[in-house]
Amino acid sequence: MMKDLALALCGLPLRKSVKARLLSEGVLERWENGKSQGDSNLERFLASVDAGMQELDPALTGGQREGVLNSARSAWEKLWYPPPDNCAEVYLHPYLNELERSKVIDRLEELDELGAPAIVELLASIAANEEALKRLQDEVMRTEAVAPHVDTKRERLSHVGSELQRFDQEIGALRREMASLESQIGQKNTDLTKLSGQLDQAAPSARRAARANKVAMMVDQIVAKAVPSQIDAIAAAMTTAHRSMAHKKDLVERIAIDENCDVKLLNAAGVDLRGYDLSAGEKQIFTQALISAVSSVSGRGFPMVVDTPLGRLDIEHRKGVLNHLVQREHQVILLSTNTEVVGEYLREIAPHVQKKYLVHFERVGDIG
Repeated sequence: MMKDLALALCGLPLRKSVKARLLSEGVLERWENGKSQGDSNLERFLASVDAGMQELDPALTGGQREGVLNSARSAWEKLWYPPPDNCAEVYLHPYLNELERSKVIDRLEELDELGAPAIVELLASIAANEEALKRLQDEVMRTEAVAPHVDTKRERLSHVGSELQRFDQEIGALRREMASLESQIGQKNTDLTKLSGQLDQAAPSARRAARANKVAMMVDQIVAKAVPSQIDAIAAAMTTAHRSMAHKKDLVERIAIDENCDVKLLNAAGVDLRGYDLSAGEKQIFTQALISAVSSVSGRGFPMVVDTPLGRLDIEHRKGVLNHLVQREHQVILLSTNTEVVGEYLREIAPHVQKKYLVHFERVGDIG
């Protein structure tokens, strides 16, 4: 329908004129076809007439026969002239044959029946199509304008995709490493819990050792400040006290104190045994010897309180320490557990014990 829009808009008179012209050219074509077909039979007709004249009697002369044939030819021609009514003189549309001419006439008649609403709708459709075409052309122009930027962005997008893939691989590796570390942390936490339990169990002994070290440091300070002129006497008294308590009598040959008041436990070869890792019991004996020496050389008596006196001592040292403590001239208070100063150890010092007290533990509420 859209391709016939020009014919639909040209108006009814023009379409009627075109149809009339095509009809007249159709008449011309049929007239020419009939005349051409008749001309092809004319000579045969004249030959038949001439043969018939030769049979006449009397016979016709040659001139008479020629005259008859010319008359017949003239009469034949008059059968086709004048041409029929409504016959075109020439062809204005020679490119159309009879069938095509008929189709054009039918189409023109259909357009004659086409109303104004249909034409308006057709025009609206054309306008919409033109608008859509314009939008497509604009889109093509914009696309062509941004094509270089699209290539750049495509390359950038490809690069970003590669980076993302690399980051994903790194994240995977980090997650695996994190899982391994979490497993190690779990094991470390287990070990820490175990060590914390062991530390809690060792806390009382550690506190006692810390107190002993603190006392030793305090005594060292007292020695350094109070009796710098009696260093040799203190060293000799420490040697005597230490040998009375230690069961390895030949291990420490003597105790020496230098001008800086540094105390040394020297063996027979002159090697300072304090440079080695002494046991808790050996440290206690050393501290006790120092306290006894200071007390003896100073000439001043003071009471001594010893908590768990045998807790860090082996069997060989226990009796030596107890006998040394009971030989002191001044009061000694021993805070013993039920596994220390009992049995043979208590019997060993019984003649020197003035009072004994038993402390009972009693829980009161949530305290104790």
